[in-house]
Amino acid sequence: MKLARGLLHEAVKCAAVIGSPAVAGVYQTTTDRVTIETREGDVIPARTLVLANGYEMPDLVAAARHSLVSSWVIATAPAQATCVPWSDGALVREASGPYLYIRSTADRRIVIGGEDEEFSDPVKRQQMTSQKIEALLAKAAKRCPGISGVTPEFTWTGVLGEADESRPMIGQVLGRPNCLAAVGYGGNGITFSAMAADLLEAELEGRPNEDAALDAPDRD
Repeated sequence: MKLARGLLHEAVKCAAVIGSPAVAGVYQTTTDRVTIETREGDVIPARTLVLANGYEMPDLVAAARHSLVSSWVIATAPAQATCVPWSDGALVREASGPYLYIRSTADRRIVIGGEDEEFSDPVKRQQMTSQKIEALLAKAAKRCPGISGVTPEFTWTGVLGEADESRPMIGQVLGRPNCLAAVGYGGNGITFSAMAADLLEAELEGRPNEDAALDAPDRD
């Protein structure tokens, strides 16, 4: 949240205009401009539209290669666990399915997450939260006995988006001139968002980028 607010602050300093709350309802695209109509009644003209709105994209972005999954996370109280062997802040992440990850924070919390399920319904996700938290605690305790008996101070669940090749989809939206999108970050959002910034900047400036074809939405 702090990072997002900081970026918005810098954008405003560069003459960006932020409209909030606003929900885009209609997208109209032509060969030379894009117009967005919000449900609040505003009409926003632009030369180019960049869709980087998380995992829930409008229907104009093809979803055949993209799926939504639910994930769960807990965080203990500071210094609650006696087993924190990774003093250098390393992340433990299994390559299993469903996966498990364990990491520590600067204030000595233990964060445990994973247990992904291939659905996005918020009601179903909330109903499964108790059993998922129990599963996360049991798995973590088995791998690190010092975590046994800890209780979560915070629990949360959310939706992730994944592409079929574990590669994001970044670039021109099919059939929509002047529309760019960045979606399908999966569990590598920090890395892929940095890639998206480079690829989209190159696209907007008309510069060739040798990596663009690897993550193009219309790649073979």
